[in-house]
Amino acid sequence: MTQRGTPVGIAGLAIGLTLIALHLFDINTTGTSVNPARSLGPALVGAAANPERLAQVWLFIIAPLMGAGVAGYLFKSGILAVEDVIPERGGAKSDVAPAASAPRKKR
Repeated sequence: MTQRGTPVGIAGLAIGLTLIALHLFDINTTGTSVNPARSLGPALVGAAANPERLAQVWLFIIAPLMGAGVAGYLFKSGILAVEDVIPERGGAKSDVAPAASAPRKKR
């Protein structure tokens, strides 16, 4: 959230509403886990006794990678990008929080 005009004040609300929706609908319907480690760990440990436990584990690995790839493509193509320049710390006036700006160059 280092771009100008990005609504950082509602990020927590968006994450919270997503988790509520997951807990209310997805977990009860599909038995999915919100934490990938919670799904991967038992599946890998129990695979020796029952190899079918690994049948859908690939989804917890491939889906986040595909999502990251699509998001990266959309950002680089300019569809999601608001501004490509991230101001340097201590530079010119900016509405970007100082902790979110690019690191200083080593001299």
